[in-house]
Amino acid sequence: MATELKRLKERHKVIVDRVIEGKNNKEIALELGRNEQAIGQVIASSLMQAEIARRREEMETAHDQGVGTIALRAREKIEGAAEMAADTMIGLMTVEDPSIRHRSAADILDRVYGKAGDRGGDKRPTVVIAGDMLINLQTALREAQGPLGEIIVSNRDQ
Repeated sequence: MATELKRLKERHKVIVDRVIEGKNNKEIALELGRNEQAIGQVIASSLMQAEIARRREEMETAHDQGVGTIALRAREKIEGAAEMAADTMIGLMTVEDPSIRHRSAADILDRVYGKAGDRGGDKRPTVVIAGDMLINLQTALREAQGPLGEIIVSNRDQ
């Protein structure tokens, strides 16, 4: 609270705390033993409004940073666990038992390319394209269209 307004009295800071907590004027007045109208006038003052806005912004920033930090830490843990799982699967491909090696290899391929049964019998690998890459691909296809709508493909090896 380095930028906290110095002109606020302690009772005003309590009022700001209660407003931030979501209490209404009547609840604050009852708690502090003051008149509801007096509390309303204090809260309506520009000094109090500025302090309330500053405190709310401070809380939102702290919350956003906390949520971002938690999500980042969780993502890092998940990525680390995924790497360990991949290492385990790869390690299983070197064991003596051929059935374990086969199941491990099949599981890795299923995870990379998807299970053949999930593609309606299609044995071709599934290609996953990120949204921004899809937009680039669509743009390239539009630019490659000839005057009759056909796709013009050039073979650079010829």
